Amino acid sequence: MLPPSTQRPEKMATIAVLPVRAPLPISDAAVFLGVTPLRLAALRVLGGGPRITRLRGRDRMYRTEDLEAYRVELYRRADISPAEMQRRLVAQRMVPDAGPAYPRAPMARSYPLDPFVDMASKDELVSVFAVVGLRVAIIVGLAIVVLSHTPIVWHMLRHGPYGDV
Repeated sequence: MLPPSTQRPEKMATIAVLPVRAPLPISDAAVFLGVTPLRLAALRVLGGGPRITRLRGRDRMYRTEDLEAYRVELYRRADISPAEMQRRLVAQRMVPDAGPAYPRAPMARSYPLDPFVDMASKDELVSVFAVVGLRVAIIVGLAIVVLSHTPIVWHMLRHGPYGDV
């Protein structure tokens, strides 16, 4: 806030921040992270992974800032220092054939598969899937308990769905 004695100039400059990098489609985002596109899609379906941005209606895109934040979060959860994370990223990107890459993706040579992100995203996928599987098991178990004590079910089992024929 300006002090009351300061005069404001007549023309104020407007600063606009434009995105430096365009959002990436799912295949390029997977290559950027170093995981398979199927793994990234599975994380998205189960509610994990990096934050997704919708552009032009139904297109799902990822911002590079969100992908970097997701990678930093994976390293933070593994208790790996930022310096070690940076060293691993530089070493991974400097080796031309460090691992399998996707030939169809335009950035495949720049970003080969990252073993740490691959392992950490698999761990996240398993933990998310375990929660979903547990919820489904509880619902199925409750349905079995409720239906097993219902006289209508026992009647249908004894006499069939249309009664005695």
